[in-house]
Amino acid sequence: MPLFFAPRIKKHNSSGHHNNSRRIKFLTKTQFKDTVSNESMLNVGTSYGKFLAINVVPFIAPGQPIEINVLLQNSGDTPDVFHVDFDHTNVDGNREFTGVSSITFTLAGGEQKWFLTFIEDMPLRDMTYWGRSYHGTIEDELSEPRTVEALNLVDTTLTCAILPALVSKSGKYVQSGRLTRNDTGAGVAGQSLAMEIYDVNPSPPPEKMWFRTASATTDADGNYSVEVIAPNPVTTPITYPVRTEFFGSISLGLGSSVSNVAGLGLMEMLENLAVMGLAGAGAFLIGSMIARKTRKKIIVLPITAGGIVAGYAIQKIRGRI
Repeated sequence: MPLFFAPRIKKHNSSGHHNNSRRIKFLTKTQFKDTVSNESMLNVGTSYGKFLAINVVPFIAPGQPIEINVLLQNSGDTPDVFHVDFDHTNVDGNREFTGVSSITFTLAGGEQKWFLTFIEDMPLRDMTYWGRSYHGTIEDELSEPRTVEALNLVDTTLTCAILPALVSKSGKYVQSGRLTRNDTGAGVAGQSLAMEIYDVNPSPPPEKMWFRTASATTDADGNYSVEVIAPNPVTTPITYPVRTEFFGSISLGLGSSVSNVAGLGLMEMLENLAVMGLAGAGAFLIGSMIARKTRKKIIVLPITAGGIVAGYAIQKIRGRI
């Protein structure tokens, strides 16, 4: 059977020319050859947060913020960013995160840094704290535990009395009184006290200041008594405010206290020194014998800088000085 092929029809455009728009186009392809860079050296080092010190105060009153001082070192050789999280004992005695973290900081290899962090207020119980150091998100080290004991500070009252109230230059007098708790009124035993006198400062300012003259320790009932040597002033008569100071005892939870100075005696006895003190909060004059010897009325005022000046001025106006 003969094969027939359909005749090929040539298309013409309107101008009668053949349409050659379907010609095949050949494109040149580009391919990059492989290559290798020059070599660089990668040094792999270490970063590690090491606690050199972690300090807290051993006693603190409930309700007060807790300060923790930490010295952290990058004991590795690679700089990194560090921070410290703080754990504490919860009410069940277990260790848990306090929710407090230190600032973040960068330490070079071998570098160390002190930083201060404030934790929540002290509760009505003892607390133990730890630090956990991190570089980035990697935990490095857990610090040693540090315990803070809850401390309820008790106010104290301190009294002071002087006998005799009048002594000569470099003479001796006895300073005595009692240290008691304000909450119960009981005497506080075994506490160190400082005897002080208000005198001219050899290196002003200030022109005058309190100087320690002696020390004493309270007995089983909180009482104290100590012999003190009076000053040796250039001119007399002269008066000196005298007091006793207790600096407190953190271990016993006792607050500091200072005895008030009750009265000022203005004397006219040549080459004698008038030393006045107080007992309790009432202002009274111990040395009534001085009035008999001088046969003059002695003004008793609260011992303040203004009181001293006022007392002296009153006597001066009345012609008694």
